[in-house]
Amino acid sequence: MIKKRIKRSPKEIIKSSEKPKYESHYVKFSGEEMVELPLIKKGRFRATSNIKEVNEFSEKNKKSYSFIHTHPSKIIDLLFFGFLGHVVPSKPDIESFLENEKIKSMVIAQRDKKTGEVEGYLYARKPKVYNLTKEELKNKLNNFYAIPRGGDIQNIMEDYNLKYKLLPAEGYRVSKSGRRFEPKEPKPNLESKLVPIITISLLASVFFSSSSLTGFTISNLTQQTSNIIGITLFIIGLITFFYYFRRKKQTK
Repeated sequence: MIKKRIKRSPKEIIKSSEKPKYESHYVKFSGEEMVELPLIKKGRFRATSNIKEVNEFSEKNKKSYSFIHTHPSKIIDLLFFGFLGHVVPSKPDIESFLENEKIKSMVIAQRDKKTGEVEGYLYARKPKVYNLTKEELKNKLNNFYAIPRGGDIQNIMEDYNLKYKLLPAEGYRVSKSGRRFEPKEPKPNLESKLVPIITISLLASVFFSSSSLTGFTISNLTQQTSNIIGITLFIIGLITFFYYFRRKKQTK
């Protein structure tokens, strides 16, 4: 007896995709398993896929489809901070969605850049009767970045007459900004507390040491006391610095 292949969910397919720190692209036809598209160009901030064959199949079988792609939850990791990702659609996202009549809906999945876990989705669809002409759409796209950015997603969706939903994954919620998804109960971040300790300790040690070198006196402190304070603060900052990186390494 031949076992029927169980279809994987979109979430399972996205999580299994390699290199979550980059965008990945997918298409889904109604009733069929979602399929990942090969990328033509891949960059840290944007990727491009060839959907010509998908459109040809769509035209031949008279089927529209959903286009899905991912945004990493954190774009850049620097020494003590990073730039957070989001599910706000870019100008090319909106442009490719609205200019392609075969695409009935667009989904942007926010994905953890290390584990590949899906944290939530932006789901957008066109109304049954889309009332923007090609000329009006072109003019709006030319002025895309003039849209007030305060409520990014809402403003964009209203401006292009699109219906949308923000769908957090289990254990996540929509952030106050409405731009991204965040854990419902953020874990206490010890690293974030260590960063100001390191910064203040090292800066203060430089201040006290430089005051003794330049002869600048601080209140009634002697040069020897100032040196001791500077060295002590430097050691505290150095110990905290190594502890921070040790923890950072252990959590990877």
